[in-house]
Order: sequence, then C-alpha cells, then structure tokens
Amino acid sequence: MAALRVEVLGGLDVQTESGPIGFATRKALALFTYLALDAGRTHGRTQLHGLLWGDCEDRQARGSLRYALTDIRKALGQYRTALCTDRDRVSLKPEDVAVDASEFERLARSQVPAELRRAVALYRGDLLTGVEIRAPAFNEWLEEERERLRGLVAQALGRLLEMEPDYDLAQRLLALDPFNEIAHRALMRHYAEQKQWTLAMRQFDACAALLKRELGVAPEAATCSLRETILNRRPASGGATSSPAGTASNFGPPGIAVSTFGCIDAVPETAAMASGRREAVATELARFRDVNVFRDRSADDAHFSLEATLQRLGSRLRLTATKQQ
Repeated sequence: MAALRVEVLGGLDVQTESGPIGFATRKALALFTYLALDAGRTHGRTQLHGLLWGDCEDRQARGSLRYALTDIRKALGQYRTALCTDRDRVSLKPEDVAVDASEFERLARSQVPAELRRAVALYRGDLLTGVEIRAPAFNEWLEEERERLRGLVAQALGRLLEMEPDYDLAQRLLALDPFNEIAHRALMRHYAEQKQWTLAMRQFDACAALLKRELGVAPEAATCSLRETILNRRPASGGATSSPAGTASNFGPPGIAVSTFGCIDAVPETAAMASGRREAVATELARFRDVNVFRDRSADDAHFSLEATLQRLGSRLRLTATKQQ
C-alpha cells in the first residue's frame, strides 16, 4: 500500500496513515502535485524553473525551487524519502504514491461497466479545483490537463450509457457536454421506458434546437432513428409531441421560457457548464405536466422567463436564477 494517498480530482487532499498533509506555499503544493501526477518520471530542474518560476531570473528560480523542495520534505515528514532529488533532477517514487487521477485514467479506458462506474465515481470535479497560482506555464499545463480529463470522463460516461442507460449519468454527461447525443438518446430511452412519451419527444426537440442554434447541424442519424422508434412505440392516445421552441399552443398550462444561462467569469469551462445546467433545468421543468417549457426566450406563448447566471467561487459553483413575467 502506498504511503501517500493523493486526491486531485475536485480539489487537493494528501493523506498518510498519520493524517493529512499540508504545504506552506502554493508553489510547493503545485510542485508536489505535478510530480505526483507523473510519479516515477524524473523532471529536470531547469524544466521545473520554467514551469513555476518562468518570470524569475535563473538564480532566483533555482533558489525558489530549493525552497519548495524543502517545504515538501518538511510536509512529508517521515515519508520524505518518497521525494528523490539530485543536482539536476527531481521525482517521486511511484511505489510510495497513489493518485486518484491515475486510477481514474486506468479505469476510464476500460470496457467493463463496473470499472467505468468506478471511474465516474472517482471524478469528483476538475483537476485541482480551486488551486490558483501565479505561474502562466503551470496554469496552461493545468488547463490542458483539466480539458483532457474532462474528455476522458465524458468518454467513459458515453460508453457506460451505451451499455447501461441511466438517467443521472446522462444528466451528468450533458452537464459536461451539452451537445453529447449519447446522453440525449439515453434520456429519450429513459422517458420512453417510463412511457413518458411527451418528455421523450421534448428531449429530442431540445437536442435538435441546441445543435441547430449553437453548431448549425442536425441531430445524428441514430438520434433521429430513435425518435422514429419512440413515435412508433407510442400509443395513439400518447398525446402530441412538444412543439418546437417558440411555437407553443395558445391553450393549456402556462409557459416558461428557459433563457440561455450566462456566466460571470470568462472561463470557457464555466460557459460550457452554464449551457449544460440550462439544458438540465429545462429538462427537469418539462417533467411537470402543469407547465409548458420553451428553450427560446422570445417564445410568443411563454408567460414567464427563467434567467440565470453561473459563477465559479473557488471549488464551488453559484447559480443565481430569476423568474420574470
């Protein structure tokens, strides 16, 4: 069993048998995490200078790296032998470190449902959520890694949904990737299995409208084929399909238009999540039979509009919503 257990998905937590480990500086924390994610690989000191102290003179960068390594040793205490250094290179012993992200990557590439579910459970959030340091090169590397791991969990969710359709997993995938048609199809199948024919058709309408509005494309053939299959399965008394966004009937329950969710910060991942959250909210509202839901703010028959903004606050997300008449 590894002496150091490192969790980096959704934040940072380093544990030993003696308890948690903390670091005195953010740069030491960032350096330890960088080494842990590639434990066993040796990193040149010059490369680490550029990664974390690229804006410093060489002499200052060398001194800062030495200080950070000293901090790591102090934090590790009796486990400091896991850190290996010499004049030119730095590394962590792989046998001494167990990292959740490494286990996640291994499981996410599996074709076994149980392992895919374990991978999805391990992915509690973005890599090092809430960690911010003044080091452009490190931040660039971090954002690339976050995007790569998001892609892996989306692929894992997609494979799992094709094997085992699941409502909650489909919603989670849409939150990561609102355009993912595997997730849309999973929700359509879920509603159809529950004989909620109108919701199944509304899910298709939402998918088609989103793809047309944002990407200028039509749904995949598999999604259209599933729509036809559901229409053929639906009994004649199953009710009409939902109207396209903005063309609701003048009769029946009050309508609410779910507007595009905005985001306060300019981080691309937050904007993508805002779109996913909007689709999730609209889909959940559509489950209620006493309200008509439209995904177009200009829908003529909408009595109310729901507007919201998403803001990242460290490791948390704040969603602020308002209803307007």
